[in-house]
Amino acid sequence: MQTLSHDILRRDALGTFIWIEAAASIETAKARILHLAERFPGEYVVFHQATAKIVANLRFKQNARSSVRSESTHTQEKSLSSS
Repeated sequence: MQTLSHDILRRDALGTFIWIEAAASIETAKARILHLAERFPGEYVVFHQATAKIVANLRFKQNARSSVRSESTHTQEKSLSSS
C-alpha cells in the first residue's frame, strides 16, 4: 500500500487554504497541481505531513488567451506552526 504523505491545498478567495487531495510524492503532487491549474488557476501549496512543512508553493494565473501560466514556482520549507 502506498503512503500519501503530501497534501495538496488551494488558497481560496478569503486566503484560507482548502485541502484538495493527497499524493505519494512531491513530484506527483506538482504534476496534479499542473492538471488542476488548467481548470482552476490560483495558488497551491504542497504540505509534507511528516515534517509539517510547506515544501512547494505554486501560483498560476489565467492569461488573455485562456491558458494557464506559472507566476512563481519555487520550493520552500515553511512550518505552518510558525505563522
